[in-house]
Amino acid sequence: MIEPPSVRFPVNCPECGRERLTEIPVDVVENSLRKGSDICLVATCHDVIWTATELELQQIHEYLGAMHLGRRGYWSLQ
Repeated sequence: MIEPPSVRFPVNCPECGRERLTEIPVDVVENSLRKGSDICLVATCHDVIWTATELELQQIHEYLGAMHLGRRGYWSLQ
């Protein structure tokens, strides 16, 4: 079974500030950003779940955009 593409980006734990990579399916991120829905983030070091802030949403959007640009560049080389 093929896994859906996902976007990876860093999140900082609101408890300790430790940075870790998280991964969310691209379609979930795109739908949330398009609809203005919340995106929940998780820090496993302290089992904390929170709603992405505006700054975090902007950063997620930038990671998603960079991912799409990278794909286009890759496919144009094929």
